[in-house]
Amino acid sequence: MHCPAGVRRGRHPDLEQIRESVRPLGPHWAPTGLIEIENTSNMTGGTVYPLEVIREICAGAHERSLKVHMDGARVFNAAVCLGVPVREVVAGVDTVSFCLSKALGAPVGSMIAGTAEQCSAEDSTGSGSRGMRQAGILAAAGLIALEDGPCRLANDHANARFLAEKLSAIPGVVVDPARVQTNIVIFDVTGTGIAARNSARG
Repeated sequence: MHCPAGVRRGRHPDLEQIRESVRPLGPHWAPTGLIEIENTSNMTGGTVYPLEVIREICAGAHERSLKVHMDGARVFNAAVCLGVPVREVVAGVDTVSFCLSKALGAPVGSMIAGTAEQCSAEDSTGSGSRGMRQAGILAAAGLIALEDGPCRLANDHANARFLAEKLSAIPGVVVDPARVQTNIVIFDVTGTGIAARNSARG
């Protein structure tokens, strides 16, 4: 399932916008040391960074000797949407984190990938994983999630689009099904006269 034409760019910040936020050392702030991008982007409704934008951001960051981290909690969703392997989505970044529990189906767990040096530094921050008992049970669930989860994501995306289409037919509910790229559906119920806080209670 590829991203719908015309909506792939979403509202993600591009290199020019990021450059405006990069700061040198100042009397009241620390210098920018890292650029972080989220893929898919939760606040934009699960939209996917186009590969060319990721490459531009990484190239621009590396020119300034800045590292790039991808919060890839749902990076497998991004890869399925784009129709490319995950390794292509993360090729330009320095580190990436992703969830085994979001969409992939594991009960818990996240992973960080990078160079051996970067991962060693991360492990030294006190995550506690080395001292965990019965960690193999969770690791087994994580392996199943990695092996079996990605092949089901296209169905998740189709179900999300189906949900958005049905919601858009309800009077007072505003949602654009064409903007649903992956597994997040954001909709506005203001027109129904029902507050979102109350509707969430059932």
